[in-house]
Amino acid sequence: MSAPVRVPREVRQAARAVDDAVEALTGPDGRGPTIPQIAERSGLDEEMVVEAMRSRMAMRPLPAEDVPLHQLGASADELAAAETRLELGNRLERLDSRSRQLIDLRFGLGLSQREIATRMGISQMHVSRLLRAAMRELEAED
Repeated sequence: MSAPVRVPREVRQAARAVDDAVEALTGPDGRGPTIPQIAERSGLDEEMVVEAMRSRMAMRPLPAEDVPLHQLGASADELAAAETRLELGNRLERLDSRSRQLIDLRFGLGLSQREIATRMGISQMHVSRLLRAAMRELEAED
């Protein structure tokens, strides 16, 4: 089965390097490594590590038979939410790479502020401040 979207070869290779690094660095307690640790182990920069992690979802599609039938169609609310995400995508482009990374980790991967802090090697309080600033930027009108 092929991926639902075309993922560039460079990103696929980076995703494999990230997978290998995560496997090698995951502790016996199951605790995963931080983004800087993965970057160091894989030889990639942190932004490429995050991009590779995001691409894994596109490269591992969910089989249709695993999706409940009622979820295969889109309701008006779901279409409105998709339009909102498209608008949000344009606003995300205004953010610097660090802010986009924070937003991706928090809302894309669903990590807690503490998990983000651990992965990025910064304090949870700093993550909180950076997320607030990024959210204010996203809310600002053009």
